[in-house]
Amino acid sequence: MIMIQYQLNKEDFKAFNLYHYYHSPTTRKQYYRSWFMPIVIWLIFFVIIWYFSLTDESTPLRGLLDLSPLLVFVPLYLVYYPFAFRRRFTKIVKSMFDDGRNVIFLGDKKVSISETGIDDIGEYSSTSIKWPAIERVVLFKEYIFVYTSSTEGIIIPARAFSTDEEFNSFYNAANTYCNGN
Repeated sequence: MIMIQYQLNKEDFKAFNLYHYYHSPTTRKQYYRSWFMPIVIWLIFFVIIWYFSLTDESTPLRGLLDLSPLLVFVPLYLVYYPFAFRRRFTKIVKSMFDDGRNVIFLGDKKVSISETGIDDIGEYSSTSIKWPAIERVVLFKEYIFVYTSSTEGIIIPARAFSTDEEFNSFYNAANTYCNGN
């Protein structure tokens, strides 16, 4: 059995939510749709304007050059959107946490893993889950996320360990237990 103690904070939940949003197939589709759909609509709008702006005296190339300032929007939006999205998403996660006290999620935690399962003990809650019920174990930057469902998980920050070897050893053990059952 391996047991660790640490304190969970809002930054840890922000990291989990960002990871989940960018790696969940459903939310990834939504992200890309919201990133590229305005560009497609803008380009359709551009082509319609270009088509109707053509006169007998102008050439298609001349009409295209006249409307080219409208195309500047496309690369600017493609570069700007990921930064704006991350900032907006971070704000949403922060405001969700500010809505309540969240004493079950935040604060001191004890997490232990064994061959049978994982225990997550907090000041106000205690959860024990057997490995067959665990969806997956993910190593992401300085976190281990043990998914208990498709949208929830136990967050274990690297700062809970005194060395990188302990962190990696915990991940390897949890991943082995999860995949072994």
